Amino acid sequence: MAIGQRVNSAFLEGTAGIELTKWAGVAADPVTYQTSVPGIFAGGDLFTGPSIAVEAVAAGHQQQSR
Repeated sequence: MAIGQRVNSAFLEGTAGIELTKWAGVAADPVTYQTSVPGIFAGGDLFTGPSIAVEAVAAGHQQQSR
């Protein structure tokens, strides 16, 4: 578990059009993982919030199969 940890979204500063959630994650479509910018996708803790690594890896595999 990533208890007590948080996403460092500083790398997104200055990126036009990327919407952030109130928890500093990236807002994306829950089915396709696409953000508000076409061709840019979110996954892992940046999308779901703190979780276990297995869930982040599973999200990556799910994206690849679409």
